[in-house]
Amino acid sequence: MDYATFVSRYPRTPRPAVDFGDDRDGWLALPRSFAIRFGELLHDHLSGARTEVLQARLRDLLSAYVGWLRSRFASLIRTVEYRGVVTGDQSSSLPFLFHHLNQPLLDMWPYVVVGSPQVNRLDARRMRMLLALAALSLGRVRDGQVSELGYFSPEFESLCSVHSGMLSEFDTAVLLMEIVREHPGLAVLPAPPQFEQSTRGANVDLLVLDTRRKQIVGVQVKTRLRGGTFGRYEEDAVVLIDGDLDLGNTRRVRTDPRRSDAHAVTWPGLISAHVVADIRPGTVGLEDFETPRLLALRRIARRLCYGTSSYTKDALRHISDRILERLEPVA
Repeated sequence: MDYATFVSRYPRTPRPAVDFGDDRDGWLALPRSFAIRFGELLHDHLSGARTEVLQARLRDLLSAYVGWLRSRFASLIRTVEYRGVVTGDQSSSLPFLFHHLNQPLLDMWPYVVVGSPQVNRLDARRMRMLLALAALSLGRVRDGQVSELGYFSPEFESLCSVHSGMLSEFDTAVLLMEIVREHPGLAVLPAPPQFEQSTRGANVDLLVLDTRRKQIVGVQVKTRLRGGTFGRYEEDAVVLIDGDLDLGNTRRVRTDPRRSDAHAVTWPGLISAHVVADIRPGTVGLEDFETPRLLALRRIARRLCYGTSSYTKDALRHISDRILERLEPVA
């Protein structure tokens, strides 16, 4: 679908976020503001705003955003996650998913909005690796809870739901970056609030853009799709991804501390874990990681995906054609 037609379905300003009525609203003010600013910039670009007008805005936004990421993001995440563990409510973690995905993909913004610098195959490979490494940290938190056999108890229901949704989106983004690597001109962005939460039947988690032909498609990721979901989305504008069927994200896990048998459960994060498990020291694009650290991360990834086979090639086959077909210009 062409840029203008796609963006006409979405408002430039998202609906106001629901307040928590406590200190979390203060914590979330800046993360929400940055995500909205990225969304406004993208909305204007898709609507045909002049590049030279957007270039200065993008430069100022990236400068402020990177400064915030370096100085505040990590400590803020720890505070919010601790609050979620204490209260059993992880919903305040959801506004951070855009930023978790956005950091590895940050170089995509100038490429999409301004057209430079170009994103080549090595850039795409590096972003794919960084996405998989970011997912690994979420997978470690989940597996730590599972090892204590508390993850599937009712008090961890919110944590389980949030982790599953996040990891499903990371796995999908990892696969999309592989498609980008094979098709020059394509780009992937996390969906800002204007696109992620504003329009029923068109809300998406990720965006795939053909920057050369000015075509775009949204990607909506579900840990597990239900029958009625398909009818709510426009087929030409949104590709639905099922974490179980498309990504192969299931494994056998012991879910009851009173029993020794294991059950097949939804288990997002396996795509990302297998990518990290195959990392080799000296991989181009990961020069910032010292070899001992990369080897340690690889060991962690292999432990997280132990006993499972990589489903990456099958998953790519499931989603690649659906993405590329919708990026074909309408005659």
